[in-house]
Amino acid sequence: MKKSVTLTELAKKCNISPSQLSLIETGKIDPRLGIIGRICEELDIKLYELFIDSSANLSTKEAKLEINKIRKAFMVRAKR
Repeated sequence: MKKSVTLTELAKKCNISPSQLSLIETGKIDPRLGIIGRICEELDIKLYELFIDSSANLSTKEAKLEINKIRKAFMVRAKR
């Protein structure tokens, strides 16, 4: 079941400020992977669900391909 929480509640549970969460939500900053993991845990969702535009109607297979691209991008950034 997906949870419904306010931005302020979610930020507090993830140990970040509401303004930082807002910047993440709007794509103005890139969060650390640990923060992404906490957001997923608190919202009771899988990681790839954060990156799917619901209007894009991606299949599960397409979503997995997209998350693999994201995972590879994180690996490249981590090696720098």
